[in-house]
Amino acid sequence: MDCVIHIGTEKTGTTSIQKTLDGNVDLLEQGGVLWPSVLRSGQDTRIACYAMDDDTVDLRKKRRKLLTPEAIATFRSAFEERLAREIKAAPDARTMLIVNEHLSRMRNPSELIRLRKLLEGVVDRFRIVVYLRRQDRMMRSMYSQVIKIGGTRENVFPVYEAAKNNDFNTFNYRRIVDLWAGVFGADALDIRIFDRAHLVDGDVVADFFHAAGLERPEGLSPAKTNESLSREALLSLRELNRHLPREARGNITALSNQLFTGTGMPVARAEAAAFLGYFEQDNDDVARQYLDRDSLFDPIGDAEYPETLDPDALTVSVQTVAWHFAQLWEAKQKS
Repeated sequence: MDCVIHIGTEKTGTTSIQKTLDGNVDLLEQGGVLWPSVLRSGQDTRIACYAMDDDTVDLRKKRRKLLTPEAIATFRSAFEERLAREIKAAPDARTMLIVNEHLSRMRNPSELIRLRKLLEGVVDRFRIVVYLRRQDRMMRSMYSQVIKIGGTRENVFPVYEAAKNNDFNTFNYRRIVDLWAGVFGADALDIRIFDRAHLVDGDVVADFFHAAGLERPEGLSPAKTNESLSREALLSLRELNRHLPREARGNITALSNQLFTGTGMPVARAEAAAFLGYFEQDNDDVARQYLDRDSLFDPIGDAEYPETLDPDALTVSVQTVAWHFAQLWEAKQKS
């Protein structure tokens, strides 16, 4: 059986792929594709927690109370048993899918070796699919998520000196690609660019099926997700977040996705170029080493960002904040 492991990265349409697979399990099974329930939904962090080293301190492990060697061992044993049952129950499966962007945050070869050992007894061939999005675009999308979950950070791009050893690892594609190539082999990697112009049919779901070597099932219903909010919503929610404890937020994130979709927070061209500049050398190294070309991404286009920002674009009126709050309140009463 083949195993296709889609490791993200974040903000590259992974949720759309996961929800499409979740909603079409029967069609997938008919086509010889195993999408195990224990691996479904990228918001489920179990497989990442399974792979992480025991001494890795991570929020995902804390949320599952995996804080002692005993708790981790019990968790891993239960995970192994459930996955083994699901594989045994699908003897005709030719391909198993794993789609989880949390895997792109693995830090050590030992974590990927643990993942490989979990699977290699039943898997004949591994394929590692990784989507890379130009870092400035990725961060703009991630900023919407930061605000949706309760953040109050004002700058879209994090300050390099304050985050270079933490958040900036997320954007270092050379680190990610080298790590996975070192354990699974460079030949197993399929590095794909998350840009509509580079995706099969301009769609990440169609592109993933192509990358996985799978026929797209007849009648498959693709799921779409919205990743960014409007400028007004981001400014309003950021202000709301300053006064609302995270534990009191409830389903504000989901409601915001439904109510306030948009193009994200505006930034000036120089800000985007400076942020991208931190990664260009590593990006070019990935392009030359793995893709046999000089550059990984198309350069920033002339029309992508304004040269300067009107200060008014970064402020919002009290009335606008109140309107967004009222929309959320009404939606919460109906939910």
